[in-house]
Amino acid sequence: MSQKVLQLYQEDFIDNHGRLAADEIEVERFVDDELGLEMELRFPKAKGSAGMFRMEKCRTAIVLTHPWSVLGGDMDNNVPETLAKVFAHAGYVTCRFNFRGVGKSKGRCTWRTNGERRDLLNVVDFMLKEDARFSIKRVLLVGYSYGSIVSNASPRFRKEIIGFVSISCPFNVIWFLSMCNCYELWKGMQTHKPKLFICGTRDDFISPRSFLNYFDQFPQVHRHAVTVKDANHGWFDKEVAVGGLILSWMRKQWEDDAVFQAADLASGGTRKSSKGTSSIRATSNVKQIPMDEEGGRDEVPEAVKKTQ
Repeated sequence: MSQKVLQLYQEDFIDNHGRLAADEIEVERFVDDELGLEMELRFPKAKGSAGMFRMEKCRTAIVLTHPWSVLGGDMDNNVPETLAKVFAHAGYVTCRFNFRGVGKSKGRCTWRTNGERRDLLNVVDFMLKEDARFSIKRVLLVGYSYGSIVSNASPRFRKEIIGFVSISCPFNVIWFLSMCNCYELWKGMQTHKPKLFICGTRDDFISPRSFLNYFDQFPQVHRHAVTVKDANHGWFDKEVAVGGLILSWMRKQWEDDAVFQAADLASGGTRKSSKGTSSIRATSNVKQIPMDEEGGRDEVPEAVKKTQ
């Protein structure tokens, strides 16, 4: 995918997905006493400005994970921070958090990622239990860099996790980042749930060829890979465009299903399907964006596509 095509996703988000203004989003940052983790939640307010929006309880939460803390990664990294804002503006409940021993989170790094995966699953459980406010029924994981190693290996442990997005996963050095815990992590990654892999052709840790070689080892059902020309590991000034890409993939993956349900609008902007109301707007220009341009792959069998 070229930089020009990636930019179209940013324009698509601004035109079609960014339905909420900043003053229509609640932000809470805290350390949960039970989990001992520093977290930030973003979610739609009960009522938008000037009464234009009547926000129903959200059904889908998006949980984001951060880069390796040993190299300075935390929840305030540019990628998870910006993506959390993008998804919140699109009407989703979002949660980003610091792994154990990072920021104000208690504990210490486990080195083999076992503790970090428990942290992530605990956060997923936390979101599912927040019935009083959110009524979350399903969770999408969005991992970046080291965080993608943890999130990629977690969907099999909770049925409510319905897919994951992996951004710049350093596949080549998982052995180092997990102290040779590769087998357990890779086993956890072998899921048939929907998954999107995104990587730049100038990533600092993995080449495009290696990235696609690793991608080919995942189950073929519901998988998609996108490589972005000349993008490096940091994604600086491209975060919003990546968020737009993810939102468009969500709509394409669940085109005829209301599985990914953001907060509902009182009127207008929604699309009816045979299975319910999809709160992700349907517009004609989105499907014209060639997600597979310049190296992206769509390995979903035709038989599967017909059922989506």
